[in-house]
Amino acid sequence: MAQARSAAVEEVSEKGTVRSAMTYLGPWPTFAVILFQVDRRRRAFWLALSIALIENILGAGRGGFLVLLSAVTCVHLIQGGQEKLLAGWRFARWPFLVFATIFILLMFTSKDTSGRNTSIAVFARDSLIQYIIGPTGTFDYVLNHPSEYTNLPNHTFKSFLTLAASFGLINFTPPPALDAFLFIPFPSNVYTVYKFYFIDFGIGAAIAIMAVIGFGQTLLYRKARCASKLGLYIFALTMYPLVMVIFDDWYDAFGTYFNALICGIVYFQLGSMPAGVVWKLIPARFHDRSLPITSK
Repeated sequence: MAQARSAAVEEVSEKGTVRSAMTYLGPWPTFAVILFQVDRRRRAFWLALSIALIENILGAGRGGFLVLLSAVTCVHLIQGGQEKLLAGWRFARWPFLVFATIFILLMFTSKDTSGRNTSIAVFARDSLIQYIIGPTGTFDYVLNHPSEYTNLPNHTFKSFLTLAASFGLINFTPPPALDAFLFIPFPSNVYTVYKFYFIDFGIGAAIAIMAVIGFGQTLLYRKARCASKLGLYIFALTMYPLVMVIFDDWYDAFGTYFNALICGIVYFQLGSMPAGVVWKLIPARFHDRSLPITSK
């Protein structure tokens, strides 16, 4: 797992993000977990959850675990009417403990610890402090040295610009998939959610964009509480970018949210149709011909 993780990071550093079918299909097990949980289909939920957990373990990453854990916890709390802070913490403390354990264990597959002479506890403590403090320090450097970040390719709309460039409409070189490290005095390559909005549009626009994001997140929350299954599903998936605001910007993952929305719409639309109608939508060649044919 450690070798696979290192090879993947090295490939991204050298070639940028290499998109394949798995790039787009990777999040779908998580989509399925949340859809089945929102729809209260327990057997399907546990099956999809097992598949998603296996996928994340083999991927040797922590982000997938956090997406899954935050979304599942969100749906559970809202469906159980436990949104208030104290009630939510009584439940969330155990998933949080599970995630913290996985987070610490995966440090030894995701990080180079060959030069570390400290204990596991000290290494985990130092890493946690660096994760929490590091982004603020690096973003402070960006704010005080804006001239070093001028004329960089737009990061916020890179998905759309890359698509336009692929059709030859514009010339656009996407930014590196992994950001540059700064030493503050420890190395860090995360700059909070504000960095790219600040670089792309300026400080005033960055604050305005965050106000729009906050307003949209609040609307989704209200929709999720109004018994909207699709609203609850999408709101649960926004927990990850909300948690990640102190590290990085994940609100710009437009492709992922578009795929999630399409998946949710198709799922709930098919679920609202009578079984016979859904069966007719399936091409005849996929029907099970071993079933007996009954006469009228």
